[in-house]
Amino acid sequence: MGIMTCPLIHRPSFYNVVDLEQEVDGMSMVDMEGTITATEVTAHFSESGVPETIEAKYKMKNDEEWDRFMRFMERYAQSHGLSFVPSPTKILYDMLASEAEEAALDPKDW
Repeated sequence: MGIMTCPLIHRPSFYNVVDLEQEVDGMSMVDMEGTITATEVTAHFSESGVPETIEAKYKMKNDEEWDRFMRFMERYAQSHGLSFVPSPTKILYDMLASEAEEAALDPKDW
């Protein structure tokens, strides 16, 4: 359905409080509905072994997971003074889907 890629976050704050001998095996996104967990996480270290950045991916397998993730992101954006702007591709898809729905077409048949 979709993939959220959290780009390389420079010097994530959790590196200040975790035991660096342990693996980073996930990223949790917590809100009033519960927890969304991304388990595909890659940590990057400097040549001297100091943690530098982290990259996480969350794969959504169906519409329910996508909708749940979008609700989380909308709340996160609102609480951090951010906004969401759909890509031109998403806007075009939504327009075509709306027209197809009016014409009783299945978007999978496009």
